[in-house]
Amino acid sequence: MTGYAPARDDYPEDLLLRDRATHISYGWTTRTKDIYGHGGSGHSLKYFKELPRKVQELVEEAGFGPFIQLLMVVRVDRAVMTALAERWWDTTNTFHLCFGEVTVTPLDFAAFIGLRVGGEPIPFDPSTDLDDTALRWFLGRVPRHSGGVAEYGQFTAYWDHEPADDAEAAQMARAYLLYLFGASLFPLRRSRVHLSYLAGLVDLRQAGRLDWGGVALCTLYCFLGAASRGVGDTIGGYWRVIELWAYEVLGMFPPENTCTNPHLLPCALAWGKEYRRAKERRGQVMTFRRWLDNITGVTVQTSTFLSFHACAFLYEI
Repeated sequence: MTGYAPARDDYPEDLLLRDRATHISYGWTTRTKDIYGHGGSGHSLKYFKELPRKVQELVEEAGFGPFIQLLMVVRVDRAVMTALAERWWDTTNTFHLCFGEVTVTPLDFAAFIGLRVGGEPIPFDPSTDLDDTALRWFLGRVPRHSGGVAEYGQFTAYWDHEPADDAEAAQMARAYLLYLFGASLFPLRRSRVHLSYLAGLVDLRQAGRLDWGGVALCTLYCFLGAASRGVGDTIGGYWRVIELWAYEVLGMFPPENTCTNPHLLPCALAWGKEYRRAKERRGQVMTFRRWLDNITGVTVQTSTFLSFHACAFLYEI
């Protein structure tokens, strides 16, 4: 194969690449619809810094400290996101390139964002509508909600004072984590979040045993699948992983980087502003399309984070 073949009508019907006419690569032309990231990661970091110290410690004990280190206000390179979304197939959850398929693996994801992939299942049931008594226990007050879903912006008022005791500190930490989930990990449309995640935050000191990273990766897969089908033009969850993964694993025009520590974890820290010599550059979709057309199996790099250190990090969170 000399180049990536966009979706066509003349493939056998038994292939996994089904419903080809609904894929954004169908009838490929020089025109394109930009894909961009959805979520307020930078605000999540800002609000974490505003939390009372006791509340910050609880959030860190829950296992989210490494991930929060990564959150910053960044501009997504829409051309990279768009070019990769065009190669994503939701029937295989992989990027289809000329030489074969590649994907963001659970190990990749855990090493990049610092959240464990694996562990105990999150006790999540979206059909559960918590009653007011339960919500007061979890959060100290009853948020505005409908059908177990709430706008996460309202939670910013929950930590505007010092907690009176340990119980209130835990309530503030849960409110912050709901904001983090809605803004950075498990977003819903119209800036909302499921209150059912609270069931996994009963004991914050044990919350790190749950599979938050696995759910976050599945969320990213789902958004990629929707984008690849033209259902919306945003990728939610921690979308930044897609761009950084392309730099690290594919070697896809990475910006100049001064980080010399191959074992820096979470790995996304290596792409922070302090390690960049220049402003974030912007490319053209056609440039990245042509580059992906010519990538070979030999071109794919063995990423520095796929090491014993990353594996240990994955299981010790």
